[in-house]
Amino acid sequence: MRLLLALTLVALPATALAQGLPEPTKAQCYMVGDPQGANQTQTYLDMGMTQQFRIDASHLDPQVMADFSGVWYGEFQTQTGFGISNTQIYYSFEPNGLFQYKSQSCWSGGCSDGYGTGQWVGLQQPGGKIRVIYNWSDLERTSACSGNTGVLDGEVFRSDLGSIWQRTQKY
Repeated sequence: MRLLLALTLVALPATALAQGLPEPTKAQCYMVGDPQGANQTQTYLDMGMTQQFRIDASHLDPQVMADFSGVWYGEFQTQTGFGISNTQIYYSFEPNGLFQYKSQSCWSGGCSDGYGTGQWVGLQQPGGKIRVIYNWSDLERTSACSGNTGVLDGEVFRSDLGSIWQRTQKY
């Protein structure tokens, strides 16, 4: 499973992903709101998150991006309406700012795969930490924003949120 996810992620054509991406300092961040009925969700522009993403993106650090580029693997557990979900995920952070992910989440009722593309920016933070932010779209969301701050220690990234990512490939 892990090898298949990694091979699939690396095989996606970078040139196709680059088309249509805005300059990171002009990206917008959309959030998925509460369901509005059967199979209907509401999406809204989150101006606070958009503003913070743009501010962070304006502090892009080419050295952080070079140091962080590669394919990263992580495993996460979350509580869902179906019980505990276990997720395996590969994040690809390319030196040119392209971002991709491929995941598989499993719970007692089965498993589902996810994948998405977008862009990312790395920036230096106080205390030797780095911040990695990404703006992506997938089958569930369009132009979503997220990020992690933490410590890069060789091939391991320790997020302040408690997650640990392992680099499986360096670009």
